[in-house]
Amino acid sequence: MRLTVVERGATVGDLAVVLFTGTGAWQRVSGSGSLTTAADRLEVRVSTDPSAQAITFYVDDVLVEVSTDLGPYFDGNTAWTGDRSYAWTGTPNESTSVQRDTPASLTLLDTFPTIFGTNSYKVTTISADGATADTLITMVTAEGEWGFLSTGEGFSQIVKFGGNFALEATPTVDSTLFKAAGRTRPIALYGTTGDLVVTGSCLVADGFGSTADELEAFLLIPGKAGYRDPSGRRIRGLVTGQVARQNSLLGTFNYTVTETS
Repeated sequence: MRLTVVERGATVGDLAVVLFTGTGAWQRVSGSGSLTTAADRLEVRVSTDPSAQAITFYVDDVLVEVSTDLGPYFDGNTAWTGDRSYAWTGTPNESTSVQRDTPASLTLLDTFPTIFGTNSYKVTTISADGATADTLITMVTAEGEWGFLSTGEGFSQIVKFGGNFALEATPTVDSTLFKAAGRTRPIALYGTTGDLVVTGSCLVADGFGSTADELEAFLLIPGKAGYRDPSGRRIRGLVTGQVARQNSLLGTFNYTVTETS
């Protein structure tokens, strides 16, 4: 078999001729050369050698790149690798492709209290030229003994508490009763919405989670809050609470979270 890279234009000639033996499986064959005239075009040919033969062979993933080193195949559909991005320069699959070095670290911050266990996120990045790439990130949290509340812009203000937890959930469905003439019992009507109210209490100790002062300051921040308790329950809603101090080192935190839309 023969791989030939030909220069066509102001100058005509072979830039590279590589002889190889087909293995019956996909194999990578490469050659290199320098254009005599920058405006000339390249032709890549694969043929039998030394003469035509009645055989079938396939050519795929043809890569022509300006480089002193042979890199892996890519095109505009190649997924972002974390340090390199890829894009088509024109119509996808009908234009040339570019590879760009994009060294950067991707940090995922889940400002809503993370549910206990393993959580998977898909992050889609969009480059300046419109190319997109999906990155899968897995976060594992093992803080099952803690509760969290977050609020403020981007849910960026967070308090952490735990110790002798006591939790209670009160779910209700919208309903009402009314009496009708001729009926001995009232008629019940049920809606499709309801409420979830979670109440909890825990110890507050010096050096163990957020301080009593930090919890008090958190309760004074207006706006919706995010909540996660040790069971993995995760809701958004209105938070009210009380902080009591037995002494300078020990206290209790009582709170109520009412889920809102």
